[in-house]
Amino acid sequence: MRPVVASGGHTGLPTVRPRTRQRSLQRRCGRQACFPPSSRCSRRSENRKAGRTPWHFHPIGLIGNFNYATSGLDELIKKIGDAISGGEGGYESYNTGTKNVPGGGVGHSYMHPPAGTVTSKTIDEILATDPLSGTDPNRMFATGKYQTTLSTLRSGKAALGLTGSEKYDADIQERFFRDFLFKKAGGGALADFVKNGKGTVNQAQYAAAQEWASISVPQGLPIQDGRISNGHMSYYQSAANTNNDGSTGKLVAILKQIEGMR
Repeated sequence: MRPVVASGGHTGLPTVRPRTRQRSLQRRCGRQACFPPSSRCSRRSENRKAGRTPWHFHPIGLIGNFNYATSGLDELIKKIGDAISGGEGGYESYNTGTKNVPGGGVGHSYMHPPAGTVTSKTIDEILATDPLSGTDPNRMFATGKYQTTLSTLRSGKAALGLTGSEKYDADIQERFFRDFLFKKAGGGALADFVKNGKGTVNQAQYAAAQEWASISVPQGLPIQDGRISNGHMSYYQSAANTNNDGSTGKLVAILKQIEGMR
């Protein structure tokens, strides 16, 4: 503690006012009665001397060494989902797929159809459009914010124990992402990176790219057909699928934040 010089002091040894140590400790601690110093005060003082900064809860929901509060983890997963969906669609978006479409392109794609186009339909109603051709605008091959394909929708319905009578509205779409798609991506590698701190940013990005066509495959890694990515290629690169650099960049930024907090 630096002594306090009384008024009228000089350059010699300073005069210390009575009870200065007690008042100083009280100010440090921020409590009315803290003399002698509590163990909490002592720990804080030791941390300051050692240059250690206490860890505080981060907005994206990480807690300590990847021990999560449920709400924090949900918030983090939602941020990842929002980043990914930037290159996928909105709650009402859908496309009809490539089935029987000349040239192998997507038959019809609707990014911003009227409200209720997808969200007013039940899961089973969407699945019932599977037999239709991709040239038919009524076929709903990939739907919603995360562009869930028919086969994935069918698998998710079973995995989540849904009846199929549920409306594929915003709440169900977010549940699909949080409880099924997020865990499924890359055989679980994306979730393992986020929840357990395993793997690298590139591995987590690659896992996401295998689930969502808009996420770029990291440079130097193979895409589905064996070609090597230049960093700007979809895992499913084709006439029907391309990457989205914007949504990929947002996802990678979040993944790097997570890696930096390990």
